[in-house]
Amino acid sequence: GVGVISTHDLDLTRLADEIATVHNYHFRDDITGERMVFDYQLRPGPCPTTNALKIMAIEGLPTEDNN
Repeated sequence: GVGVISTHDLDLTRLADEIATVHNYHFRDDITGERMVFDYQLRPGPCPTTNALKIMAIEGLPTEDNN
């Protein structure tokens, strides 16, 4: 069988190091101004970037960068 898990918990990406049948894939995003765009190309490996702080700033929430 095949299973798919989507998560923002980066610790779960380590499962691929421990379990041979677990593989990481990700989508990339681009944030320009207040707009986030995904290209929907599935890429191997865990995502090399995070977008949570960018989204918080766009929504006007405090972050370390804008506090």
